[in-house]
Amino acid sequence: MPYDGAAGVVVHIVDDEPTVLKALRTLLEADGYTCRTYEDGGPFLAAGVGERDCVIADVQLHDMTGIDLLLTLRARGQRNPVLVITGYASVEVAVEAMKAGATDFLTKPFEKAELVGKVRACLAIARLRASETARRRAAAEKLAALSEREVEVLGQVIEGRTNRAIGDVLGISIKTVEAHRARIMEKTGALSLVDLTRLWDTAGPCAAL
Repeated sequence: MPYDGAAGVVVHIVDDEPTVLKALRTLLEADGYTCRTYEDGGPFLAAGVGERDCVIADVQLHDMTGIDLLLTLRARGQRNPVLVITGYASVEVAVEAMKAGATDFLTKPFEKAELVGKVRACLAIARLRASETARRRAAAEKLAALSEREVEVLGQVIEGRTNRAIGDVLGISIKTVEAHRARIMEKTGALSLVDLTRLWDTAGPCAAL
């Protein structure tokens, strides 16, 4: 039965064996997935990956290792789940893959149910990460609408300082602090200090910019 979570996403399969690529693609497409296949890491890296996609990569490729491919993705800031597969399993390879950021590890040969289960788990992780990224981006955009002074005031508010204390720290009057706070609430759409704190935390490192 096709899997509902497969809609709109792609499973990228990278393996240097054409027969393995064909078998994996046939198996996953029968379960409702859209697949793209690559015999080398280079073409895959050049093709691009959607935020909600996942990757299946063999450890041994012609132009690089699956670990190198994984490290390249992470160096680009791409957090797509990667399922590393290999026909030559060892504890060392598995540990190396997980340290490089692999989501899971699978040894050939494997059962269809095992592969499909791991792909579903990877796509679930991809959806969560994409949602988190979207929330952070939206929060950062709201904070980006604030002036430099408003960001300074907001930072003081988040730290729990009173209007008087904020005025003393920034060298402005209480009325000016109140005016800044009102504009901050208006621009961000926040209704309370709790909303502002959540927005600040969601934006993460962007909140300090």
